[in-house]
Amino acid sequence: MKRALVTVLLTLALPASAEGPAPAPAHSAPFLYEIDGPKAKHFLLGSVHVLPASAHPLPAALDAAYEATSALTIEADLAALAAPELQGRMLGAARDLGKGGLQARIGKPLFARLQKHAAKLGMPTPVCEQFQAWFCALALELFPLQQAGFASEFGIDNHFYARATDDARPVSGLETAQFQVELFTGMSPALSRQLLAATLDEDTYTSQSPEELYRIWRGGDLVALDKVLKELRQRYPELNALLLGNRNRAWMPGLLERFRSQTPQLVVVGAAHLAGSDGLLALLKAQGIEAKPATGVIELAKPPV
Repeated sequence: MKRALVTVLLTLALPASAEGPAPAPAHSAPFLYEIDGPKAKHFLLGSVHVLPASAHPLPAALDAAYEATSALTIEADLAALAAPELQGRMLGAARDLGKGGLQARIGKPLFARLQKHAAKLGMPTPVCEQFQAWFCALALELFPLQQAGFASEFGIDNHFYARATDDARPVSGLETAQFQVELFTGMSPALSRQLLAATLDEDTYTSQSPEELYRIWRGGDLVALDKVLKELRQRYPELNALLLGNRNRAWMPGLLERFRSQTPQLVVVGAAHLAGSDGLLALLKAQGIEAKPATGVIELAKPPV
């Protein structure tokens, strides 16, 4: 399994470099799609949830799409996700106080690989001894990004959430913050172990490096993104269903309602949700809604709310 899997799912992967994103063929409107609804034009944007400050300003077309709309939809309320109470519950659920800790849950060979990889990253070892495997997988992916200055405050979701808050614009979520947390806290031991094993596997490390995955996003390369996710769908169908497929299908009623409304919508979701046969672009097309790749030219005129 590709080492960058978890990063793809959570952040679409980013270059682990303190200098910021690696050079990439720039798309004028990466992962931005126009939807001509029956009553208004809407936009669907594939997001990167974590970025360095140097990734800003974002491509102008993304902000133009915001200006051309009147309401913002994101995966879940970012303020609710950051609430201390919810974060505390997640950390509490992440602790493994059972006999033998993580090593007893995942076995000695995988635990040894974990410690070796953590040492390469510069993390204090032994690591994750008293934590669940899913939490350890997230920590392994986020640690080098945080060390290099990547943060959610610079992510695309947060950028538009902050703008909408300042503008007193309506903001809604496709799911609750509690649901997002429970995706991990409620993960079965088998899936939790799979998530960690996928994170530690170094097969095709170079071809799916953070730099390459950033290039995919900045270049708006949907074909390449689908190729990255294809192995997840094939090798770990349950994991794919939990983190992507099932959520995409659950979002469809709300998306259809929004795209058929007279209020122009900007919908921002992780870019990994767009690709593949169970991705949002395919699911929308099956419902008769064509999402067309946007260009750098965005019409700013919008009908009344």
